[in-house]
Amino acid sequence: MAYSTDEDLFKEMSESELAKLTGDPTGTEINSERTSYARTTAETLIDAYLNGRYHTPISEPVDPLINKLSIDLTFVNLYEIYYQRSQISQTVTFRKLNAIRLLKDIREGIVKINAKAFSDSEPPIITSNKVGKPRTFTEELLNNFNK
Repeated sequence: MAYSTDEDLFKEMSESELAKLTGDPTGTEINSERTSYARTTAETLIDAYLNGRYHTPISEPVDPLINKLSIDLTFVNLYEIYYQRSQISQTVTFRKLNAIRLLKDIREGIVKINAKAFSDSEPPIITSNKVGKPRTFTEELLNNFNK
């Protein structure tokens, strides 16, 4: 299940711009293999970041924030493929950095999404019933290290 579609990309650019970005210099035909590859790469990155906190791949309905992240990262991947031999604009670079920063915030629980999480609580505190062994170093010797 895809987190975004080509129609979502049309919100960011025209069909002719997308066709040019996918390799058609005339801007008439969109290379769907290239958009599919860019989208799959984006969604793999999303799943990799969120895998520990959420069940991935995220099932329908896809949270609007995940949809936006998929669009942004697909957009960035298409630019990186098209401009692989030249420098990418700062806007595209910042878009990728912001998407990754947001993925980290989602993973850490700072930003919440509508998806099935493993757990919203902190991990349990581990307690032990171990009775300590006799110390190897005396209290006096340990105190000398602090001086």
